[in-house]
Amino acid sequence: MAYILSQPSFVRNFGYISGSLYGLLLDNYQPNWRQNIEYKSNLGEILKDACDNQEIGDLTEKIKNKYNYASIYSNEAAIKVEKEQLIADYKYKFTESPSLAIFIDNYDLRFDPNTVQPIPDLGTVYPTIELIDNWGTLSVSEGGCLITENWDKAIVTADKIDVKENIITGNGWKLVLSEGYTIKILLSLILTKMGYEEKQLSIDQKCVIIDKQKYYHTDRMDKQDDTV
Repeated sequence: MAYILSQPSFVRNFGYISGSLYGLLLDNYQPNWRQNIEYKSNLGEILKDACDNQEIGDLTEKIKNKYNYASIYSNEAAIKVEKEQLIADYKYKFTESPSLAIFIDNYDLRFDPNTVQPIPDLGTVYPTIELIDNWGTLSVSEGGCLITENWDKAIVTADKIDVKENIITGNGWKLVLSEGYTIKILLSLILTKMGYEEKQLSIDQKCVIIDKQKYYHTDRMDKQDDTV
């Protein structure tokens, strides 16, 4: 319990925490509970039945006071507001700003699972990540990298890009290309709720795409002849 109460938030680890505690209580009230467990079983309901509802009754308010419910609720509400703002900021960054989209296929990655942020309809943002594929290595130290929902592209911001031979650097990231891969400026890809929309932008706003093979913008678009 000391470890649980020391965590900054209960949201991400709720399943791990509550499952362990339910198991501990069920061991006391119904030792054979594991024999009847199914994938759809509700541990809370099993515990309530095991207690015959006799020890639950009006304890809710007492439990709230004992474990500082009001403070926890207020803290989680504040975290929720911060998360909503973070998601809005990421959506703006990866849909409205110039971006670098790297097609991924045979990849390996390293990241901190405690920091990832799902973005509805877009994918998942990894604040820091090392992504290794046939084309080379992408290292993101700050600013984040968006991995699309279907895991076919890694996207970082492209407002500041410097290219020196096989090393491309941007704001908070570095891309080291493998032998045989180059970088080429193509039409930008603007990430939208419906998919990828092709738009012609000014030269300094064009998206940089890395892909050694011929590629598609979306299934409904014609195949492109460009390779890089």
